Amino acid sequence: MEIELDTWPAKRMLFGCLAVLVLVGLAFLGRGVTPVEGDSPVILTPARWAAASLSRQAHVETVRLQRDAGELRAFLAGPASPDPVQAMLLAQRLYAGHRQGTSATAGARQALIDAAATTARYASGAVPREQAVAALNDALARIQVLAAPVALAPEGALYQVFLALTLAPALRSGASAGVLAGGYDRRGLRPDLGTAP
Repeated sequence: MEIELDTWPAKRMLFGCLAVLVLVGLAFLGRGVTPVEGDSPVILTPARWAAASLSRQAHVETVRLQRDAGELRAFLAGPASPDPVQAMLLAQRLYAGHRQGTSATAGARQALIDAAATTARYASGAVPREQAVAALNDALARIQVLAAPVALAPEGALYQVFLALTLAPALRSGASAGVLAGGYDRRGLRPDLGTAP
């Protein structure tokens, strides 16, 4: 049996099938990449796209920071008298790798660069080992904050923050602090604590 594609109805049917397959493929693709908040999909605006891109970039930087901090930790945990040349090369490599990045990781990047420089000074005998360990611990603490999973804000958190910001001028001007400290908002939450009675 032969199928002839030279006739117009056969071509229309072939193009129709291809169009349906493309639409089904796009539907599956869209379902997989559409951002979801709660249970409903949201429109991917340029601002959301930029925020997601920055979040991915910050995550990649955080993973690199963790890896390099582990390498610096291993260097400090090594022999009692580390090689100053190796320490300087490690510090230069960390500086070159982390001098640029997102603003979200700027503090952790700078702390790791400072820890690497302090470690290089320790290896050359300019500072005690405890100072290098303290600098590394500071860098690790900042990196830990970045690597921690993000907790979702509780319902009404934005309202509580807004309420606190609007009440701040009243507190400075000396308005009734008793009402502000002990009062409840319209949902039964205390503005100063964010808890129900």
